[in-house]
Amino acid sequence: MAHRFFKDGINLVNRIIAFWLFLLFLSIASLVFLIILANKIDAERLAQKDKAELIQLASELRRYSNFLTAQTRSFVVTSDVEYLQNYWDEVLIYKNRENILARLKTIPGVTGKDLHLLTIAKKHSDDLIQTELRAMKLVLSAYQVPQELYLQSIKNYHLTPTDMALSPPDKLALAQEIMFNKSYSTMKAKIMEPIDQFIRNVLAISIMTSKHIQKNTDLLFLIFSSLIISIIASIIAIVWLRILLISKVPEKGKSGKKPDTKKSAKTTG
Repeated sequence: MAHRFFKDGINLVNRIIAFWLFLLFLSIASLVFLIILANKIDAERLAQKDKAELIQLASELRRYSNFLTAQTRSFVVTSDVEYLQNYWDEVLIYKNRENILARLKTIPGVTGKDLHLLTIAKKHSDDLIQTELRAMKLVLSAYQVPQELYLQSIKNYHLTPTDMALSPPDKLALAQEIMFNKSYSTMKAKIMEPIDQFIRNVLAISIMTSKHIQKNTDLLFLIFSSLIISIIASIIAIVWLRILLISKVPEKGKSGKKPDTKKSAKTTG
């Protein structure tokens, strides 16, 4: 019986060791999957952050184009040179449109096709400057502002003989007509269309990327949950085996022969 107890005890100990090793494996696997899961979540957050920045930059490009339009329109209507100064500060000093394109080139995931859309929008915005220059110079010419007071960009633009021959009121009227007619609106639309398409592309790619990341994250979370359940089950099994091993110990004394009390008494007598 002692031999049987010893053999059963060894088997239980081996099982406990096996469960401990299995528990160690599950713990390491859980840690690895936890790290992978955290990386996936960080990747999703980064993708959302990049998407938000891309949309913001595209919206800012639109806003600065509208800013130039607003300043020129305000100038041709009010003749206030402050609007003229604001316009050229943006074009020559701040250069926010150029800075936006430069920033876009540094953001991962921006395709050449999408960047080309905003480059086209910037080009149309630059082309529109020629129209706005004409309106500005008509106003300055109407008020007979001396050429030496012109900004170099305005000085370099030359009105046609037909424009120069107009009376001051007609020059002012033409300047306003240029800035508010259908042709100008059409040119503005050429700026906005590529920007809107860029935003749509970014949203579409972002949704697709988010779905892919979410799918992988859900799978990893399921595997991680299964590992946690396995760890709990292993701990329960180890505890049960230890209890079973301890319960076997008293059986050694019970399974042996009773001591011969008579023989002992004779010996002592």
